[in-house]
Amino acid sequence: KVGFADACDRIDLAHHRDEIAATLLEFADGRFPALVLFLVRDGNALGWRAFTERPLTKPIAELALPIGGTSSLQCANDDLRPFRGKPPAAAQPTERALWEFLDLAPAAEVAVAPVAVRSRAVNLIYAHPRGDRFEGAVIDELNELAVRASEAYLRLIRQAKG
Repeated sequence: KVGFADACDRIDLAHHRDEIAATLLEFADGRFPALVLFLVRDGNALGWRAFTERPLTKPIAELALPIGGTSSLQCANDDLRPFRGKPPAAAQPTERALWEFLDLAPAAEVAVAPVAVRSRAVNLIYAHPRGDRFEGAVIDELNELAVRASEAYLRLIRQAKG
């Protein structure tokens, strides 16, 4: 487990995207039953890293969800703004596929935060609530960490270019 202030510092000082991912997963511990980091590629959200309280039956890399259609993932990806609320599609097909993969009960509220580089999402961070809704400032903190991750990615890109 890592506190919010420590998570901010670790992301701000990260030397590699894997350090950013590890910090986000540690932040999830004790706050969410599941948090998934997706890579955004060719209109799909590809499972990259995950924190889950219960072991997954398949590797997270086997999870691939289309971003098209109406979903919490699409909202965060298209608007480059955090999504928090009831999944937008009536049947919730994207979220249901995600919940099934993660072996989680459906939730009335979900959260997805984009990590953006140059006006496009490179990661989406999905958080699942404990119970039906999120409590306290945990989503505000997660959204701040996503902003810091975006800034850290830009810093790492600049450093790589010299």
